[in-house]
Amino acid sequence: MDYINDYSDERLKGMCAQCGGGIWKENRSSDHVPSKCLLRKTEGPSNNEYPTNLPVIPTCLDCNQQFSNDEEYLFLFLHCVLAGSTDSEDHMEPNVRRALKRHVGMRQQIERSKQNVSVGGSTRLIWTPEFRAVHRVVLKNARGHAYYEYGQPVLTEPEHIWAMPIEAMTKAEHEEFEIPIGGIAPWPEVGSRMMTRVVTGQDMRSGWIVVQDGVYRYRMEEEDGLFVRAVLREYLATQVYWRDY
Repeated sequence: MDYINDYSDERLKGMCAQCGGGIWKENRSSDHVPSKCLLRKTEGPSNNEYPTNLPVIPTCLDCNQQFSNDEEYLFLFLHCVLAGSTDSEDHMEPNVRRALKRHVGMRQQIERSKQNVSVGGSTRLIWTPEFRAVHRVVLKNARGHAYYEYGQPVLTEPEHIWAMPIEAMTKAEHEEFEIPIGGIAPWPEVGSRMMTRVVTGQDMRSGWIVVQDGVYRYRMEEEDGLFVRAVLREYLATQVYWRDY
């Protein structure tokens, strides 16, 4: 990704992007948005080959740590669904194989979430996630995106959070999800990263901010509130909406 300078209100930089609490030297931390575990890690000389200039936001230590289990769960759940298996040997990415071997309880939980269902005379494998864990990660990343792009935290409770496999959407639902929400949305605050993107189109493709091709993209729109949409692995569509923020 390209690095974009942020010239938004400096007075808001001293609070945690997730809880709004004050940040000082002893409890200061930082967090990547999206969560790095949701991105594709390629093996390279540094063994840490992620996209460059990943968005980073300030958080307190407590918030940085409290999402770890949920993020690991979503990371493994997505890979198991896409591979159709919880067996580590059926996965190509080394970090996925290692995580499945390390988190035996989580692997067993995901294994129990699948069932064969008869649909139209054929049998399909259906996976049912632990929705609370998924929604917590989706909301955490949406708050992070809002802070990074607009330069201010969004601390109110959202009107809704949802996550749905794209293959479960109708064609009309998918088309509606992919296109702008509609109307003439107000321009972001001058100096914010989002304003720079609107003007220059940096890292944007058809209105989506692309973090890693085929792995993670998101878009944000102000239309009677704030919508944050994201697509994970071109499989899972997510949306968080705040009426008041």
